[in-house]
Amino acid sequence: MSKRKLYIITDSFPYGKGEKTFVLPEIEILKNDFAITIVSAASSEIVEQKERLTKLDDSIKVFRFCPQKEKKALYYINLLLFWTKKVCFLEVKNILKTHEKVWVRIWKSMHFYARAESLYYWIKKNRIIDQEQGIFYSYWYNDRVLAMTMHKDNYPNLKIITRAHGFDLFDERQESTLRQPFKQIMDSKTDKVIFISDYNYTYYLNRLSKQSCEKYSVYRIGALKAERFPEAVDRKTVFRIISCSNLIKLKRVPLIIDALDCISDVRIEWTHFGSGNEGREIKKYAKKLDAKDNITYSFKGYVPRKDIYEYYQTTYVHCFINLSESEGSPVSIQEALAFGIPVIGTDVGGVSEMIDGNGYLLTDNPAPEEIACRIKMLANLNEEAYADMRKRSLEIWRQDYDQIENAKRFRDFLLTV
Repeated sequence: MSKRKLYIITDSFPYGKGEKTFVLPEIEILKNDFAITIVSAASSEIVEQKERLTKLDDSIKVFRFCPQKEKKALYYINLLLFWTKKVCFLEVKNILKTHEKVWVRIWKSMHFYARAESLYYWIKKNRIIDQEQGIFYSYWYNDRVLAMTMHKDNYPNLKIITRAHGFDLFDERQESTLRQPFKQIMDSKTDKVIFISDYNYTYYLNRLSKQSCEKYSVYRIGALKAERFPEAVDRKTVFRIISCSNLIKLKRVPLIIDALDCISDVRIEWTHFGSGNEGREIKKYAKKLDAKDNITYSFKGYVPRKDIYEYYQTTYVHCFINLSESEGSPVSIQEALAFGIPVIGTDVGGVSEMIDGNGYLLTDNPAPEEIACRIKMLANLNEEAYADMRKRSLEIWRQDYDQIENAKRFRDFLLTV
C-alpha cells in the first residue's frame, strides 16, 4: 500500500541552521510512514551557504519557494487585490473591531495576504500538491497556512495542520501591531492546530474565545537524549551557569549581568551561547563584571547544536538560566533538562511547565536582586537537595521532552488525521 502524502512547509529547512534541531528528528520518524515533500521558503542568502544544507533521505522531495523572486509584479498585484477579496474584508472588519493601530494592522495584513497568495500560485503552478488524500503541515502558523486555507475547496482531500510556537502565536511578539494577522480566518479553515505547550494552548483558546475540542492538541517538541554525563564538580569550587539564546532585547540577557553584579560571595563561571543584533552592546555592558573577583564570563557566539551537546557532555553545569520576557516552550531549557541541569527561569509562556522541583520559577519581570537570591540559594543548597533537583530535571525531560518519543507520538497522531 502506498504511503499517504505529507507536505511539510518550513521557513528554511533543509537549508540553514535555524530549524534543523526541531524538524530533522521529526522527519526521521515520519519518513517511515509518509511520503514526504518539503517546501522550503529559504532566502537566497541561506541557500548560498551550501555547507548548511541538511542531507536527507532520497525518498524525500524538496522544493524551494523563493519569496524574493515572487515579490515582483504578482506580489504587488496581490496587495491591490486585497481590497477585492471577501476573506480580506472579514480581516479588515476584525481589525476595525479592535479600535487600535487600525491602519498599520491593515497594512501588515495586506502583506500577509500577498505573501500567502504568492505561495499558493507557486504551489499551483508547479503542481506541488496533487488531488490525492494528503496532509499539508506547516511548521509555523503564518501566511503559508493562509495560502492553503483560502483555497481549501480546490483540494477537498487535503487536511491542513499547523504548529503554533511563539512568534507566530503571541500578539505581543508582533511589535508594530500587537496583533497576529488572519488568525480567526485561518482557524476557521484549518483541520488541526498543534501547540508546543499547555500555556500556548490556553492562550490561543482564550484569545479566540474557543472551547477545548479535538481540533486543538498539545504535542511538545523536546530535546535529544544525553549520550553521556560529565563528572560532577563541587559547587563551592566553582558554580557554573549557562544561558543559551539570541542576543536580542526579548531575551533580557543584560538582566543576567545585573543579577551577577549583585553577587560577591559565590565563585561563578557564566557562559552564554548565542549571537544577535544586540551582541556588541551586551558584551560592552558585561564589562562591569570585570571588576568582580568572583565572576568570570564568556560569550561563545553562535555554536551549532551538536557542539552545545558536546559541551554539556564534557562540562558539568550547575544551573541553566533563562530570563526571557516572552517564550513559547524554549528548547534550550529542554536540552538542559536532558542533562539533569536545574533551571532558573521567568514565569512566561511554557517555562513554568519545565520547572517543578528542579529549580526556581521567577516572576515574569524579576528584579536583579530576586534573580541573584535564587542563584545563591541554588549554589548553597545542601548536596542531597541539589542532587534531587538534578534527578527531577531528568524526570521532567523523560516525561515530557524526549524529542524522539514526542516525534513518535506526533506521528501516531498524524496517522489518525
